[in-house]
Amino acid sequence: EKQDAPLVLFMRGPGAPSTPEAFLNGPLKFNDAGEVYLREKSHSWTRTQSIIYLDSPVGSGFSFTEDPKGYSKNAHEVAENIYVALVQFLQIFDEYRSLPFYIAGFSDGGKYATALAFKIDQENKAGVSTVNLKGLLLLSPLLDPVIQSYLADVHYNFGLYDEKTRDELKYLERVFAELIKTNEIPMAVKLINDMYSINFNTSSIFNQKTGYESIYEGLLHPKISPERVAPRAFIQQNEIRHEIHAGNLTFSIYSPTVILALVEDFIMSVSTKLSYLLASGQYEIWIVNGQLDLAVSSVNIDAVLNSLSWVGYNDFFNAEQEVWRSGGEVAGYVKKFGYFSHVIIRLAGLLIYYDAPKWTAEILSEFLQ
Repeated sequence: EKQDAPLVLFMRGPGAPSTPEAFLNGPLKFNDAGEVYLREKSHSWTRTQSIIYLDSPVGSGFSFTEDPKGYSKNAHEVAENIYVALVQFLQIFDEYRSLPFYIAGFSDGGKYATALAFKIDQENKAGVSTVNLKGLLLLSPLLDPVIQSYLADVHYNFGLYDEKTRDELKYLERVFAELIKTNEIPMAVKLINDMYSINFNTSSIFNQKTGYESIYEGLLHPKISPERVAPRAFIQQNEIRHEIHAGNLTFSIYSPTVILALVEDFIMSVSTKLSYLLASGQYEIWIVNGQLDLAVSSVNIDAVLNSLSWVGYNDFFNAEQEVWRSGGEVAGYVKKFGYFSHVIIRLAGLLIYYDAPKWTAEILSEFLQ
């Protein structure tokens, strides 16, 4: 609505396209019958800022390459590709160049968003470009996959397992850690998938023991919501393809090719880059996750933060967590120091903007201010 509104780049990953998310936090949404209607205006992210929904890494959604070498093999290559695309975008649409620019990364996209922010910082310092980066918003982010893979106790404390299942999974988590130490990455990825269904393996221990269809839906959603997956079919309709100039391109969801290319990078952490960005004091950095997230738990986010090395760590650690209220209702909890905040949204799972659209929109607005 405003010509001077901030510009936000939104990304997911790996292999999961960002374009369908426009229907989960943008101006349009679906009901359970698959019908499209206008979202309540106050819940739409596009009301107060411009959003770029980017299908990345290459091979996700409608993005494509005809050269096998074009598939990214690590977060660094993902960031390189996005950076080139971003610079070209700002050259073509020059009116956005001077606007405040923010990066929002969801789930695995949090890892790539951090790598991209680091890339922009380095290029700006080298005088190569002047992307007006102001902040980094990490939503249910996967930042250190090894630290964040310890989920047995998290699920047990939610009442999903008995002690026998918890102990079995804790043993397998130790095996996973040993496989990482010996650099047997493909075996480690297969094991964690067999345990927790990270690639929608419905025969995983998690699925079998809990009855949940996906670890990504959150504690309150044993089944995958039709409303959440409806956009994927909608944007593949011929008339929609025509409107967005997608032609006959294949729309890839959780592309096996993309995931396989990145398999060695799965366990790699971006903690060093995040520590650097925090220590710089130049950027607003917020981590936001759901209280009932089964995949990216608050406990494991805290463990990642405790592993970081930056000058403000002790001040952040000693800061008081505050209750965040919205309209008199407890919406979540906030801990902050300086430019860094960790926000936990009450009653939300991984998809915080689906489970708590009003509160997530408020968080985004506060972050951009």
